[in-house]
Amino acid sequence: MKKILLVSLLMACFASLLAQWPLSYYLPKEISYNSAIPKPSEIIGHDVGEWHITHDKLYYYMLELARISDRAVWEEYA
Repeated sequence: MKKILLVSLLMACFASLLAQWPLSYYLPKEISYNSAIPKPSEIIGHDVGEWHITHDKLYYYMLELARISDRAVWEEYA
């Protein structure tokens, strides 16, 4: 029982550390990004990793990327 409690506590601490890292942690600083492309938080309403993303928010973000960028294509096939 004590081992399960200890492992659960360690996992919770690790998960809370991961949730606190800013988006800049995942994006290299030496690369310039297209300012016309919206950040995910601008479309989905919260930072990546802050909360689970729902299907509809992901769908609308992908549509927006395809609309703005020439590097993304949206094709409906089913």
